Amino acid sequence: MKQQNAVKTFAILTIFLLAVFGTFLMAKPVQASESGQVTVTGERYYSKAWRILELVNQERAKAGLPALVMDRDLLDAAMQRAFEISVNFSHTRPNGEKFQSAFEASRWAMGENIAAGNTSPEAAMEAWMNSDGHRSNILDRDFVCIGVGAVNVNGKYYWVQCFGGTLKETASRNNYQDGRASAHISFDQTLASVRLCVNKNVLYLGGTAKASLCFEDVLGEVPVANDTLLFQSSNPAVCTVDAGGNIRGVGIGTAAINLVSPTDGSILASANVTVTLDLKETSIKKLTAGKKKVTVRWKKQRKNTDGYEIQYSTNKKFKKAVKTVTVKNNKKNIKTIKKLKRGKKYYVRIRTYKDVFSSGQTIRVYSDWSKKKSVKVR
Repeated sequence: MKQQNAVKTFAILTIFLLAVFGTFLMAKPVQASESGQVTVTGERYYSKAWRILELVNQERAKAGLPALVMDRDLLDAAMQRAFEISVNFSHTRPNGEKFQSAFEASRWAMGENIAAGNTSPEAAMEAWMNSDGHRSNILDRDFVCIGVGAVNVNGKYYWVQCFGGTLKETASRNNYQDGRASAHISFDQTLASVRLCVNKNVLYLGGTAKASLCFEDVLGEVPVANDTLLFQSSNPAVCTVDAGGNIRGVGIGTAAINLVSPTDGSILASANVTVTLDLKETSIKKLTAGKKKVTVRWKKQRKNTDGYEIQYSTNKKFKKAVKTVTVKNNKKNIKTIKKLKRGKKYYVRIRTYKDVFSSGQTIRVYSDWSKKKSVKVR
């Protein structure tokens, strides 16, 4: 269970526009000082928000204070903030705006409590009431209205209370329903660091992969959808990537998939993708020991194969004394290795290879090694 210190301010506040109804909260244009914008999706619980209000007023009644009223604008602001703290658990908003100094999410807000990880309204309220700063906001006689945010993102709950000193418009409980919702969130990479992941780091030529984004929150990983960020490949001759993060392997080699800020072109995150051929492995059929020599027979493998590479060593793990023989003919399946030491046990393995021209150069691509076999030289 996580908590954050309460704050209180009486400054004139900046307006932050939100859609009152509908699945998505209104997107805020990306500012030049911001790294970009993402969308966080989760369950939005108005029923739990009104339960928080009931619990707040119970505590205020015990202290002889008047009840707070749910304000429409504060309610919208608190729900937005609940999504925001899933990305950046702070009174500073993810884009760097100081929520505690001007409360840009609503000009009527005068104080804020936040919490994360509490699984019920009762648990969140208990945590706040056991904290001097949070309890002070809840029992502040200058507050007359409140907005409550309650969302579940990636299986974890986030809670927000926004307090106000002037009621603008009472929120009618009948106008709000629980359900799936999303919020557009502008962020500053220095405050909320986005991470890029790919579901496959190795692709066969012509294969595809998908890039996804997430933030690392106090409660773990928070997946997000991209709104404005740009995907770029460091080497389009190896990998291409489209605006949706769909990756395709078009050449042999390794490329970095970069996540780029639309405001200044800086690279926010990256992940490497290697593209290779779907080479078929081969296997050793028989090892025959001779006088200071070994004859290796293997299974022919012609598909995507130019030849074979044989390794042998007296070391079982091929950590030292390793020698390599190249067979530049995919039609051959026998090779005699000479000048070996009498009475020594040798370990042998084999793999296929193919030479591919990619990005202006020839690259040799290998299959995995076969299982090793051993034989004692006479």
